[in-house]
Amino acid sequence: MRTGAPSVRQAARDAAERLEQAGVPDPAASAEVLLSELLGIGRGEIALREGPLPDEQAALYGAWISRRLEREPVQRILGYAYFRNLKLNLNEDTLIPRPDTESVVDLALERVDLRGSCRVLDVGTGSGAIAISIAQERPLCEVHATDISEAALEISRRNAQQNRATVHFHRADVASGLGSLDGTVDLLVSNPPYVDELSAERRLAPEVREWDPPAALYSGSDELAFFRRIFAETPPLLADGADVVLEIGDEQAEAVLDLGRRAGFVPLGTRPDLAGTPRAVLLRWGAMKGGASPTEVAEALRGGKVALVPTETVVGLVAAEIGLPRILEIKGRDANKPVALLCTSAEEAFALAAGVPPLARRLASLYWPGPLTLVLDRAGGGTIGVRVPEGPTVRAVLEAYGGPLYATSANRSGEAAPKGLEDVDPEMPEAVDLIVEGEPGTGKASAVVDLSGGQVRLLRATEDLSEERLARLARG
Repeated sequence: MRTGAPSVRQAARDAAERLEQAGVPDPAASAEVLLSELLGIGRGEIALREGPLPDEQAALYGAWISRRLEREPVQRILGYAYFRNLKLNLNEDTLIPRPDTESVVDLALERVDLRGSCRVLDVGTGSGAIAISIAQERPLCEVHATDISEAALEISRRNAQQNRATVHFHRADVASGLGSLDGTVDLLVSNPPYVDELSAERRLAPEVREWDPPAALYSGSDELAFFRRIFAETPPLLADGADVVLEIGDEQAEAVLDLGRRAGFVPLGTRPDLAGTPRAVLLRWGAMKGGASPTEVAEALRGGKVALVPTETVVGLVAAEIGLPRILEIKGRDANKPVALLCTSAEEAFALAAGVPPLARRLASLYWPGPLTLVLDRAGGGTIGVRVPEGPTVRAVLEAYGGPLYATSANRSGEAAPKGLEDVDPEMPEAVDLIVEGEPGTGKASAVVDLSGGQVRLLRATEDLSEERLARLARG
């Protein structure tokens, strides 16, 4: 050991200073991670190490820092990366798995949990980060993964074995050669190449641009090329109602969702990464269920079809009177429990009532259009619940239909009502005929006031309508 050799702590400080002077990002983190991995200790222990760094380790550490000065990523220097609960080996054909991709895995796991056991396909698996994470964290799933590179598959197989996860690997270019999976994939997930070569210099740091494999990083001159292929080539593999979770680049969400929509997928939303940037999109495969215009939806409703329609409150099951029995069947609701009618205006709503108390008109002037349901005496006997919604999506459907429509929240009785389409139980889209795209609502049910039989009862209070406020309005 050299006399006067720096301590472990000082070696890390000196290395960080060299990296900082060279303009390397996160110099302290790079210096400390490399040294802690070299010594097999935690980063926090470095500051406690007063003893000198042995000559052999000092030489290797110096070589690693020299490589980092050339902007080689820490994970490439080490030959492995940490991702969620995994330690993943890398080679020249695999991307470095990054924290942003954890949001993709989180979203995929949420979809798995809604389904229970299911068959998952990871397209373009690379090191296997996504597929192995799902297989390890949800072992009841049957997980398949593909890559076009045999070298990438070799490393991903080793990673699966070392992390004690069962994954079925296939060499395939997107969906080619996967006929054995036809019509059976419940969840497709992918982190495809989404950087066009022309913008790489501007968009990517040297650690990515110069060290990640081009085949896994670049999509040619069209940054959406691989998304187009996924939407065009994977439908034969997908079960009806399958979820699709895709990692996307910055500012690509709208374009990717639109591509999916035009290919027959139903866009359900986005998921941000740790920085709050949309990093994953969620779609559902149901070729004839999504993308219909309000006019087409209205025509289907006249024929007894049932649609999922977002409102300003929750996603609703919507049908004309002819389709009302199917709503009750889908929801598992007692046929004796009434279902409210959505109307385009107060005049349309009140025309259905046997009489309209002054309080009803007062409430309508204050809360319609909006989240208020009024229970009134119905013309011809019985009672009726009516609401004039505010949400643009459901109003467009109502106006195209030209009359009131029955609607109830798109959840099984006793379960939480879905705020947006992505929150809907996967069985629900399979049971309906159409899915109408739209912005999610508040997730809060409407207030309900019963004015039938001359009474005044608040059946469901909200922040905007309490017992006290209703009493004041009733007094005039």
